[in-house]
Amino acid sequence: MTWRWWGVAVFGAWFVACGWILSASKHGTIQANFIVVGALILLGSLWTVMAPSGAGRWRDGVIALLSLWMAISPWALGFAAHHRLDLAATLVVGILGLIGAGYTFMLSPETGGSQKIRPSA
Repeated sequence: MTWRWWGVAVFGAWFVACGWILSASKHGTIQANFIVVGALILLGSLWTVMAPSGAGRWRDGVIALLSLWMAISPWALGFAAHHRLDLAATLVVGILGLIGAGYTFMLSPETGGSQKIRPSA
């Protein structure tokens, strides 16, 4: 499970770098979005890697939501129509981060498999 979080950390670092790389980031709000949300994804995924297993499953959900935000931010912030390359980079990396964090969120922290509800006897 750790390799997935290292991947999500790379995606967070990519979003932080996008604050200076992508053309849409020349606008203050968009640049702040990339830097702040990217840093939160990066720090959250590193925190998850360093934490004991099963501790704080809520972090997985928060990171998944932040990744989802990054995937939809081109439309929410209005740069999807004018910055096609930025749209593609943000959409692809946001979806990959969502898959990585969301998949881990859906797994049971104890077994590494899906949660199963046991019927009461």
